Amino acid sequence: MQHDYKTLYQQLILFTCTLLLSVISHALSPELLKQLKKENIVDTTLTLSDNQIAKLKSQNEQLYQEKKIDLKILMIPSTNDLSIEQYTNKVFNTLKIGNQKLDNGLLLVVAKNDHKMRFEVGYGLEGDFPDIQAGRMIRNTLAPNFKNNDYYQGFYQVQQSLLKLDILFSNTLDKQKNILTAFNFYVQLFLSILLCIPLYWLYTRATVNWGTSAGFGIFTACLVFEIFIHIFIFSYLQTPKIAFFICSLIPLYAPLLILIFLPKNQNHKLLKSVLYSLPLQIFSIFGLGIFYFVDFFPKAALVLLQCLAIIFILIFLRYLQFLYRFHHHTENAYLTSFYNQYLKEKERQQAIDEEFKRTNVANHSNDSSSSSSSSSSNSSSNSSSSSSSSDDRDSGGSSGGGGASGSW
Repeated sequence: MQHDYKTLYQQLILFTCTLLLSVISHALSPELLKQLKKENIVDTTLTLSDNQIAKLKSQNEQLYQEKKIDLKILMIPSTNDLSIEQYTNKVFNTLKIGNQKLDNGLLLVVAKNDHKMRFEVGYGLEGDFPDIQAGRMIRNTLAPNFKNNDYYQGFYQVQQSLLKLDILFSNTLDKQKNILTAFNFYVQLFLSILLCIPLYWLYTRATVNWGTSAGFGIFTACLVFEIFIHIFIFSYLQTPKIAFFICSLIPLYAPLLILIFLPKNQNHKLLKSVLYSLPLQIFSIFGLGIFYFVDFFPKAALVLLQCLAIIFILIFLRYLQFLYRFHHHTENAYLTSFYNQYLKEKERQQAIDEEFKRTNVANHSNDSSSSSSSSSSNSSSNSSSSSSSSDDRDSGGSSGGGGASGSW
């Protein structure tokens, strides 16, 4: 009898240990991992209905077909003795989620009783789905739905958000290549700005001296030559499409270069650089619009077009502010200062022109007087020589009526 109790006690201890081990290793059991690898959506808490799981699987398949994201969702009661980070990392690396080339794995583990969740992101997805965005998705999408016990809606919205991402799946070599490409583009952009220095120097000088109409005409003429140079150089360095795209950016340099080339004695330089560069933005809008609608670099063209639109809106708002202040007589001081400066510059230019004319007249007078002096000296020498010789001759001669006259 005592032997039976001992045997029963041993069996009870063995059963307890087995049960404990099975609970601890439940989440990482080979059967569970095999099921997760096959079905992608696994709920061991029986929270989701079969219909909900089927919908999530269908959308998960759509996510893989459209974005190539290998998403797996695992919902368990608890991670037990493991932290959520350790558990998720272990599941991810055990299953080796994602394609080896793309490294496109994404694992979402939810420990329902622990009220914890975690995204584990494959290396190829880190650039497109960074930790900040994953944390934001947990705080703004999953947590609010889970608090309302609406787990299905939380998973569904996560899949919808992932479908809206722009995914590149760049591995290490691709990322290095993209960085190098971006670096080359910025170098070429800097080269383009250097090539445009003569264009904007001429435009600024012509605008300051002869007005915006003359400057705009010179800019239009020089722009044709600049585009030819850009296409010749950048088509050799890159594809013709990128060369034309860089050409469309030429008018965008206007505010900076005009501000640099405006004379130092100019007042309101910032305002003038904006005003002088405004007509040139028409070329940018036209060129970038072509790249956007023809679907060449549409994202870059769209961003630049949006920036231009914001600039024009700000200028328009400043114009409305000017009209309001002018109507309420609060802009008069600024206008008076600006107009007085304009009059001073105009008077200064007139003074320079008058001084130039006086200098030319004085130079002409000096040339005339010097030639007259030489003539008089010659005639004086002739008369002195004749008088000196007349002393040696007999007097009593008469005029024959011949001679020459002159004036000065």
